[in-house]
Amino acid sequence: MPIARKNKFNERTEIVNPMMKAAIAQSLNVVRVALGVSLLSIALHLPSAHAYLDPGTMGMALQVVVAAVAGGFLFFKNGFYKIKGLFAGKGTQKSIGNDKT
Repeated sequence: MPIARKNKFNERTEIVNPMMKAAIAQSLNVVRVALGVSLLSIALHLPSAHAYLDPGTMGMALQVVVAAVAGGFLFFKNGFYKIKGLFAGKGTQKSIGNDKT
């Protein structure tokens, strides 16, 4: 249940939903971890090994990149719909069938 709080001017109330706060905190933690891993990989960058990369290896690398982009898209799409569901409420879904209204 949302908690109503008064702002510093005592003119309006602000609705704070605990589930939404948890979702935002979780997404911020994911961003922090991703940023930390990125910075760590940059800091530990080793010189190139000048190894031979055949076409099969490049195909596999391309597949990894495409899968990462698709997975990231679905991850954020799912999170968007969860947050959107918090704001939409329960009465916004349309029913399918022969309703006589």
